[in-house]
Amino acid sequence: MPLWGIPYSFTVRLRAPPVAAFAWATDYEPGDLRLMGRAGTRTVLRLADGTIRLTDRVQQGRATVRETKVVQLYPDRWMWTATYADGALANSQFLYELSRSGRGSRLRFTGRQVERHAERPTPATVAARGRTIRDEDRASWRRLATALARDLGRAAARRRRARPRRG
Repeated sequence: MPLWGIPYSFTVRLRAPPVAAFAWATDYEPGDLRLMGRAGTRTVLRLADGTIRLTDRVQQGRATVRETKVVQLYPDRWMWTATYADGALANSQFLYELSRSGRGSRLRFTGRQVERHAERPTPATVAARGRTIRDEDRASWRRLATALARDLGRAAARRRRARPRRG
């Protein structure tokens, strides 16, 4: 079956400055899938400074599917990429870019998801598929944005409680 690239993009507002949002978003942990609303497990392997391999085992219907992606971090640019090495999305690549937006930040996501299709999809089919996966990924990032705001709010509250009182 031939492979086809499905391009899509979206933006999400984050209630954290870019430095904090970048640190939180790229501090990969086994429980990340749950935060995105997905069932499964994640293994995190830090290969080199700025290079991470994520191996996810996710539920798709009744089957458990393994997906491996390599993440490259660019902290000086508040940017990272994720490239799928295997699984259903093999050869797909996603770019995440943060920028300042008021007191928070804005995440700009650009992706090209590579999929197998039995026959050449029409431009309308590619556009419709792009909208579907864009909406799914944007929903995941909205859940992550909520978790980010909650986690940073808790950290700020802990810092306030730890400050010595002046009398």
